[in-house]
Amino acid sequence: MRRIVRLTESDLTRIVRRVLSEEKNNINEDDLPVGVITVSNPKLVLKATGGLLNDGDGGLGCVRVEAPWPFGTFAAGIDRLKMNSDGSGNITPVKSKIGSINITKPDLIKLAQAWKSNQLFTTWSAGSKIQIGTSILPWCKKQWSS
Repeated sequence: MRRIVRLTESDLTRIVRRVLSEEKNNINEDDLPVGVITVSNPKLVLKATGGLLNDGDGGLGCVRVEAPWPFGTFAAGIDRLKMNSDGSGNITPVKSKIGSINITKPDLIKLAQAWKSNQLFTTWSAGSKIQIGTSILPWCKKQWSS
């Protein structure tokens, strides 16, 4: 048996707000496809925006991975950034075979220095050479467009 329920606008608004509030409380921040890595000295706040690294001051950068055969060199879009409690950070590339890239706290400082001076930061992860910076952005965009 069907039943028709008449709601006033205020009733409907109240129900929608309650549902949205419950949804917001059920979100696990670790499941969000973005994140933030913050380096205090020199100050740098990196966020994931459309697969790129964004420093909030208009600077955009990306990640180049030189992986062993058969993967080769590719531009890695960013799916997630995560700051760890020990001051290190994780960058998780989109659909990458190398998995998450862990950057130690001292290396995050080097990354911030390289970013600020428009240089490349280089590290190694899972046998792959990882380069992060603003100067390779044109190369990354060219890789994604082909």
